[in-house]
Order: sequence, then C-alpha cells, then structure tokens
Amino acid sequence: MDPDTTTLDLAPAPVRTWLDHATVVDDTPLWMAWEAAQNAWLESKRRKSGRDNTIRAYSLALRQFFDWAAVEPWVVSPGHAQEWAIHLSTISTHLNLGASYATRDLYQHYFNPRASDKELVWVGRVSTFILLLGSFLYGLMMQEITQWLIFALWIMAAGIWLPSILQVVWWRFNAWGYLSSWIANLGLSWLIVWVLPEFRVIPVLPDYLQFWLMMILGALIYIPITFLTPPEDMDRLVKYYVMSRPLGRWKPVREQAQRQGLLQTENQPSGGGG
Repeated sequence: MDPDTTTLDLAPAPVRTWLDHATVVDDTPLWMAWEAAQNAWLESKRRKSGRDNTIRAYSLALRQFFDWAAVEPWVVSPGHAQEWAIHLSTISTHLNLGASYATRDLYQHYFNPRASDKELVWVGRVSTFILLLGSFLYGLMMQEITQWLIFALWIMAAGIWLPSILQVVWWRFNAWGYLSSWIANLGLSWLIVWVLPEFRVIPVLPDYLQFWLMMILGALIYIPITFLTPPEDMDRLVKYYVMSRPLGRWKPVREQAQRQGLLQTENQPSGGGG
C-alpha cells in the first residue's frame, strides 16, 4: 500500500460533533484528524490492515495539520489548546484515580495502616510513575484501538462484575475476596486474551466466550479465598444492614441486629437465609 496516496475521504462529514461548538472552524486539521481516524477504522475493517492503515491516516492528518498551522496559526491555536486540555485532563484524572487506589485502598489499608502522610505521598508518586510507564508500554503494543477498548471495558470487567454484586447481597463476601477478584481478573484477562493464544495453548476465543470463561475462572479463585479468610467485622455489617436493609443472604447479620435491639423480630425485612 502506497503511504503517499490519499484514498481516504478527509472532507468534513455531514454529522458534526462537539467540535462545531469549539472556537475552531469545521475544516481545521483537528476535525480532519478525527475524521481520518474514523475513516481509517472503517477501511481497516474492510481490508483487515488496521495498523498500517491507521498509521497512514494519522500521517496524512498530521502533515495537513502543520501545513494549515503555518498559514492560519490564530485559528489552529485555540483548537489545539482545547485538544491538549481534553487529553491531559483525562490522563491526569486516571493517573490520580489509580494512584489513590494503590495508596489508600491497597497500601494503607492492607500493608501499613499507620503510614505517615509523607510516606503516603511517596507511595502515590511511585504509583503514578508505574501507571504512566505502563500506559506507554500498552500504547506501544496497540495495533487497533477498538480491540483494546473491548478488552479494557468488557473483558477486564468480567471478573469483577459478580464480586461487585456479591459484596452487597452476601454477608460472607469480604474485602480479601474482592481484592483477590481484582488481582485474579487482571492476570487471567491477559492470559486468556493475549498470552495463551499467542503461544497456541488455547485458540483465540470469541469475546463472549472470553467473558464467561473469565467469570468462571475468577470465581474459582475469589470464592475459596473468601472462605479461607475471616469475615468482616460483625458490628460494621450490622450497621450497614440496619441502614440499607439489603436483599440477599444476610440472616446471621439480621439475627445479630435483632439481638442488639436494632431491629424488631416481628418486622423482619426481606432477606434470604445465611
């Protein structure tokens, strides 16, 4: 495929996005770059040459951007600033969110509850650096963005959907079970989707089979861990039950709340057995 041929239709599409309301005109290279990526994805689906086609599309869009910026920089600059603001705010939000999970929910909660503020700040900095480095490595591995979106939003969520439900419908499901589900899901998703098919240990499975396999294998890990670790503090469970009255298997917690006089025995809320 000749990289210099411009077979993509880079004319503005009839359907506009939010860029119509920005401080740029419709024919700016920012809009054309978005169109080039969209058209490249559609063409890659037809020709099954996603990586080369996408690189060609962005090369054309980037070349047009610099040509256009040299002629009318006063129009490109506001739109370019907006584009940078969109990307940087999204990246910083996810970096801060991931570092917060690693610092507060993982390090301080499980490993060092008495950590000082200075120590937590350093843990947050290291976590942010690891997340940023990992995102660069993942970016170098990407060949088609759609495939990675399916992996990140669908496949990697398979192993944590059920634990997210269990934590509110089953009194015995504890923090260790939930933590192990996240860790197991992260490792299993890479094994099932990328590693094992690459070494031909298993065939490349459809997305729906990967999803259900992730749910089953993940349950085989976090359910035993839940039973092998102690349950959550009963007083905390009682407080939660009295406030929210959840459905599901909460019989031991409900009975404890009744013994403490927080619930009336004859006015039992809906809730299954233990």
